[in-house]
Amino acid sequence: LPLRRTARRGAPSCSLTADRGLHGAERGNGNGQQAQGSHAKRGGRADYKGALSVSNNRKKRAPPSPQRPSTLVLMRHGESMFNGLGLFTGDVDVPLTERGLLEALEGGRSVKHVDFDVVFTSRLTRAKSTAMIALTQNDHKKVPINVPGGLTAEDVADGGPYKQMRAAALAAVVRTAAHVLPVYPESALNERRYGILQGVDKELAKRVYGDKTVGLWRRSVSKIPPGGESMQQCAHRAVGFFGTHIEPRLAKGENVLLCAHGNSIRTIFAHVSNLSAEESLRLKISTAAPLLFQFDGFKYHFNTSALGKYERCETVWSCNDDDDDDDDAGALESYEGTMHNHSMIESMLEKDSRKIDGLI
Repeated sequence: LPLRRTARRGAPSCSLTADRGLHGAERGNGNGQQAQGSHAKRGGRADYKGALSVSNNRKKRAPPSPQRPSTLVLMRHGESMFNGLGLFTGDVDVPLTERGLLEALEGGRSVKHVDFDVVFTSRLTRAKSTAMIALTQNDHKKVPINVPGGLTAEDVADGGPYKQMRAAALAAVVRTAAHVLPVYPESALNERRYGILQGVDKELAKRVYGDKTVGLWRRSVSKIPPGGESMQQCAHRAVGFFGTHIEPRLAKGENVLLCAHGNSIRTIFAHVSNLSAEESLRLKISTAAPLLFQFDGFKYHFNTSALGKYERCETVWSCNDDDDDDDDAGALESYEGTMHNHSMIESMLEKDSRKIDGLI
């Protein structure tokens, strides 16, 4: 599948429309800010910015070619506790279940032969845990080191203990005698925010709002759940970060593991596979099943011999983003006709909020 020439040059805006796929990537950290990257001062007594691009005792990679391509592995996190309970998760930070831990181990074993140079995850625990656990199975025995603030140094500008932790992590990447692998958690790769639906039982949400409304919120390009974000907004930040910070590394021949979430991975998968928006919305991304691409400098090639699989669903409504098994076909109510139920959910949440306030 051809890599769009504009994406390789690195700065066009990212757009997701009803009849076109994801195009290019906007510079920055996915949140409308110019990325600091390796140009920021890293704190402590020394400047460890070199650790952001070169870890100790790492092989120098040659630029990718058809004979020696670089490798990109996309991996969704393992099953989370909200997944297991049938609740909308979004960007709520919840841990893995026991099944999720086992899925992460199995996913790691399926790509254990890949000699990764760098790892990117979302800021959420379930993605970071999945990456760390998967890497324990890698044949190359590199020790993953979490770098607080990620590559873009978010949340560390004001100093304090968090900045000290970041400086210590970067120093360890440079100094340690072990083979290490920097792990950069980035908010641009977080799961799509579902707003008022987060933490709500999926079946209850469909009874209150109607199947079609919930389906539109989940599987349309521009519809936004109250207090949440659209797929278009999720694509803008996720693909924007990918184009600015990850594609240049692949172009240098580096092997990259990206561990994130159903929706953020779906948009990146569409970007590298040149899928239309409609096709991307129909993808079902399995938990902790690696999707392996090889980049030869010009094209991304999906490697079907790896464990990861994806499905092109027959209808938009048959796809799900949080590992549920519901079928969203047979919508009963219009989008506009069910908005009055919004107040019902708000009332329920307001009561819950008063209960919580009473416990604090």
